Amino acid sequence: MGIASSNYWRCKRPLRITSDQEHGKQSGQTEKPTCSSSSLKCLYTNAHSMGNKQEELELCVRSQGHDLTVVTETWWDSLHVWNDVMDGYTLFRKDKPTRRDGGVALCVRAQLECIEFCLGADERVESSWVRIQGQPHTGDVIVGVYHRPPDLVEEVDEAFYKQLKVASQSQALVFVGDFNHPGICREDHTARHMQSRRFLQSIHDNFLLQVVEEPMRRGVLLNLVLTKKEGQTWLQ
Repeated sequence: MGIASSNYWRCKRPLRITSDQEHGKQSGQTEKPTCSSSSLKCLYTNAHSMGNKQEELELCVRSQGHDLTVVTETWWDSLHVWNDVMDGYTLFRKDKPTRRDGGVALCVRAQLECIEFCLGADERVESSWVRIQGQPHTGDVIVGVYHRPPDLVEEVDEAFYKQLKVASQSQALVFVGDFNHPGICREDHTARHMQSRRFLQSIHDNFLLQVVEEPMRRGVLLNLVLTKKEGQTWLQ
C-alpha cells in the first residue's frame, strides 16, 4: 500500500513553527538559516511502517520544501539507513528493538544548525529530541517526537514525563507524537483512565498547549502537537 492510499498517511499534518520574531536578511547575507530568521515548515505523519513509503515521503518532503519531517511508527530496525537516501537532511531516530511496531524519526534540513538533545537513558521511551539553533536574542527551539504504545506500563510513562519536564524548561518547545490516550475528552480535558489523567497532569504542570482540535485517526485524538507558547505553532 502506498502513502497516498494509506489511512495513516492521511493523518499527516503540515506545521509551521515560528520564534518570537522573524527577521529579514540584509542584502548580501549568506549565513545559514536558523529557526529565528524564518519560520520552519514541518511535516508530521504517523507512517504505520515506512516500508515501501520511504520514496514517497522523500518526494513529498522535497517537493513541498519541508525543513523538518517528524515520523512516528517507522517500524525501522538497524538495517534501515535513511541518511543514504535523504541527501541534504540530517536524520535523528529512535528505533524499537524489541518488537516490530513503534519507532520515531526527526529529519532536519542540513542547512539548519542542530544537535541531538539527550534527555535520558531509558531505552524503553520511544522519543527523539533536537535543539535547532536560533540567534542569541531569541534562543534555540527544542523539537521532540514521541510514540507511546497502547500497552505501555506506568514506569515507562514516568520516565517519559521526566524527559518532558526537562525539555519544557525551554521557552521555545514544540513536541509532537502518537500518545495513545483514547480516553481523554478534549472538550473538558478529563480522562477515564489513571494513566491518561497522569498525562493531562504532566501537560498542565509543564505549561504546555495542545494545538490539534480535530481527531486524526478513527475519530479519536491520539496524535497531538504540544507547544510552550501560544501562536508558536499552527496547522496548515
